[in-house]
Amino acid sequence: MTVCLGKYFENKGSIVNLNDHVEQVLSEWPSFENDAKYNALNSNYFRFYEDPETKEKRSEVNFEGYYKGRTMNSDLIEYFNLNTES
Repeated sequence: MTVCLGKYFENKGSIVNLNDHVEQVLSEWPSFENDAKYNALNSNYFRFYEDPETKEKRSEVNFEGYYKGRTMNSDLIEYFNLNTES
């Protein structure tokens, strides 16, 4: 919701446009999460490795930790190009 409101106030849109922003953000959310997984600053939450026995690529993801963590806000600002200046 923060992303939606940030874009809403940035564009000074009407409440009707807010609905459009919500839909746009939701459509981009899977891509945002994918970017977050590969951001080196988020290595505490997402780990990628190769199984030594099967040689299969594996991953451990901790979105619960990520959503409570310290990097999500900066990831949102960067990914969605939110203007943080007042």
